[in-house]
Amino acid sequence: MVLDTLVESAARLCEAGNANIWQPKGGVYHRLAASYNENLKTKESLEGIAIEAGRGTVVGRALLERKTVHVHDVQADPDHLLAKGSGP
Repeated sequence: MVLDTLVESAARLCEAGNANIWQPKGGVYHRLAASYNENLKTKESLEGIAIEAGRGTVVGRALLERKTVHVHDVQADPDHLLAKGSGP
């Protein structure tokens, strides 16, 4: 898929371990349009996850702020759920 190739290229350019493109619907991101994960986690493992607007995830922040969001280190970000030991 073209979007998967685009996401993989973006992740490599940013030296990121993973990258995703989510599609919003009704104020929630619930459909994963494209995904890249160097640990070979499958796209299917992320399907079915619904992410609402909020500060706890990068996707939630993008929905909340309505713009591209980059977090350099989610483990060092006090608002991110992964830094707090939980989350999707």
